[in-house]
Amino acid sequence: AILTYDDGAVVNLGVSYALPEKYPALGHAARVEVVGTEGVIILDDDHTDQLMYSNKGIPHVYLPDHNVNMVFLQSGTPGDWALGEFWGPIANETRAWLDHLATGKPCSLATPSEARTNLEATLAIEHSMATGRSVALPMAQ
Repeated sequence: AILTYDDGAVVNLGVSYALPEKYPALGHAARVEVVGTEGVIILDDDHTDQLMYSNKGIPHVYLPDHNVNMVFLQSGTPGDWALGEFWGPIANETRAWLDHLATGKPCSLATPSEARTNLEATLAIEHSMATGRSVALPMAQ
């Protein structure tokens, strides 16, 4: 998807390949490149330098009954299994949201407005793919 902002900034989002089902990254391998008029930043976040193998198998975070024997540690965006428990960002994010709901503690996660903006952009990308046309935001109701 190509996103063009009012100020002329252009963002090109894409998936360049699909990893094999049993690839040790459990479907996650991230690379982000940001190119600006005054510099560039490249984030290669595949974590292929940290490897774990288990004869018992390592469960996938989202896919039931999907196990692999070898994983790149920290390549799963939500976190990793350790000692029978799940540790990582998804647990912390869930805890932050529950704390916010239960105690009113400020939450560092996206606001409902930010989440809606993200959802609208995602829906616009899907609509554009289906129709082959550009979609302006905000989308018509």
